Amino acid sequence: REKARIIQDEYTKRMQQVTPQAQEFLAKWEKTWFTNVQQYSGDKKAFFKQMIELIPQLMEEVHGFSEETWKSLEEQFPEQTAAWKDNEDRLKQFYEFIKSLPKQDLAEDPEAFRKFAHLGLQKLLPIEALRA
Repeated sequence: REKARIIQDEYTKRMQQVTPQAQEFLAKWEKTWFTNVQQYSGDKKAFFKQMIELIPQLMEEVHGFSEETWKSLEEQFPEQTAAWKDNEDRLKQFYEFIKSLPKQDLAEDPEAFRKFAHLGLQKLLPIEALRA
């Protein structure tokens, strides 16, 4: 419990230092992620399908960030923004790939799952969360 509190306090401190646009984005996607984890607990296929369907929305929001928002995220979440930049080409390629598939095929396509699994999205999590 103490470790979880420390992680939450550090995250909250960082959140208070980013732009309102970044705060809104992070709060929304944090809630979305945890809601899906709870809803699809034990059903990896359904979770995978849901997360794939959310990627276009995520990409659109990220591409709409102002320069000030990017700077605030880079200052407060340097590990995650570096990981995003390192994986941005793969994310874009994956985004283009999933746009080419019919929605009903996304969760069934082994290539989609393989590409999703190799995106390195765990690098986008705060370092405190990875230590937990």
